Amino acid sequence: MKKMASAAALLLLTGVISACSGQTAPETTAAETAAETQAETAQDGAEETAAEETAEEAAAPEYRSYKSKDGWSVRYNPELIKVQEGEEEVQFVYTGESAGSCSTSISVVPDAQPQEVLGRRTQGLDAETLDNLIREEGYFAGDHWAFFEMTPAPAEDEKDPIHEQWIAAEYNGGVLLADTVVHYTGDDGKDMRMSDALAEVLDSMEFENYEPQVMYEYVPGTYELTETGKEQAEKLAGEDVPASIALKEDHTGTVDGEEDIPVFWYSWKLVGESSDYSHEYTIEGENLYLQMGEEWVEYQKKAE
Repeated sequence: MKKMASAAALLLLTGVISACSGQTAPETTAAETAAETQAETAQDGAEETAAEETAEEAAAPEYRSYKSKDGWSVRYNPELIKVQEGEEEVQFVYTGESAGSCSTSISVVPDAQPQEVLGRRTQGLDAETLDNLIREEGYFAGDHWAFFEMTPAPAEDEKDPIHEQWIAAEYNGGVLLADTVVHYTGDDGKDMRMSDALAEVLDSMEFENYEPQVMYEYVPGTYELTETGKEQAEKLAGEDVPASIALKEDHTGTVDGEEDIPVFWYSWKLVGESSDYSHEYTIEGENLYLQMGEEWVEYQKKAE
């Protein structure tokens, strides 16, 4: 099973812990009293459940859908989100209480690559912010691979606590870009309400026709140790050098060492799905080079 953070989870916002409590009815020894109590409890429970469901239905917002000419669509809560259409992007603006403008803008940049688009968006940042940018990769809007860049979470005593995040994914010959900017109030409840409203927009994204991503189509395959790789493995005493590496199109794979390790493959590293396994790699032609210690161990793609 794929375990990867969603777009909403990657927003570095304050979490909320909820707790539940319950009561247990006291025991009785008389059968009639027990039956009577059980009937009353069932009736009370049914009435409470019906009342709760009615209240939830009355309080539930009526979501609206927005469909873009570029083939994507989202759902949003009109009580908290206002849609503003521009020539190049669509902006979903939070209208609830906040410390400043909070929004998610979505656009499609034709004839570009994700890292190229992200570079343009972040080039105006000051040197310190640029050096401290958090860069990640992962699944977005289902099983589509995307690149994430975000400013660090602001300090609690920061005068203007602002956070910005960019998500860029290869999309039908171009790049789908989502730019989120939030200003924190410092109130956990208000900030969580704002983050939830914006996250719902991204997490509801659907597409009419999302063509297969091709920028890394050369990566999938099974790679086996070459003779050079075997010689390198002998030098790495104590290291579990994989005999083979199998990488699939969906960015999952398996490292075959002393034991099989399920991994995700990023553009530059292999990361264990449920372990601390992490090694950089690079591909040159039909060869894959895996960094193990001081060596870049050589593998060659197996002919299909």
